[in-house]
Amino acid sequence: MRQRVQHYQLRLTSAASQLIAEFCEGNLYAAEQALQKLTLLKNDAPLDTPHIQQVLTDSSHYDVFAWVDACLAGEQQRQLKIIKQLQGAKLEPTLALWAIARETRQLLGLQNQLTTEKNIASLLKQQRILAKKQPLYTKLLQTMDLAFWGQLTITIAAVDTIVKGVVKGDGWQALSNYGSALALRDVRMLND
Repeated sequence: MRQRVQHYQLRLTSAASQLIAEFCEGNLYAAEQALQKLTLLKNDAPLDTPHIQQVLTDSSHYDVFAWVDACLAGEQQRQLKIIKQLQGAKLEPTLALWAIARETRQLLGLQNQLTTEKNIASLLKQQRILAKKQPLYTKLLQTMDLAFWGQLTITIAAVDTIVKGVVKGDGWQALSNYGSALALRDVRMLND
């Protein structure tokens, strides 16, 4: 990113650089576009956050899998940002529900199998868990217990009834609360 800033002969404050990085979240194409837009504002003084906010629109686009990954990785702020964007994009909440329920049930099953199978690595390979997810799954299975996954599985059934309109409530809020409980590793917040 620094090379691209130099290429465009831009002068950015450190806060402005940080804002661009957060806004684009690793999307180098979006960062490149943002820097191109900023060349229109280029002047002798360094560009600060108000200039950046004036030019940028949120270039980070997510899917339900990014939300699930953020929840599983314990990235609370990121999962909240993603779920709000999914809602704003008019995504069907049933898709987010399906993705998070699938992961929850899979982790419950894996945790249950660990009562007889003691080697997590061989269990993950046996169950054909993607190699990129194995470190995260290993950490979750080592730090969380069967009761945690059981409570989440029970709760996802309740979220399902809200999302599908069987029970009155805000489906997106129910998904957001569920995501927070998973990201923060705290099922007590599901009882609130």
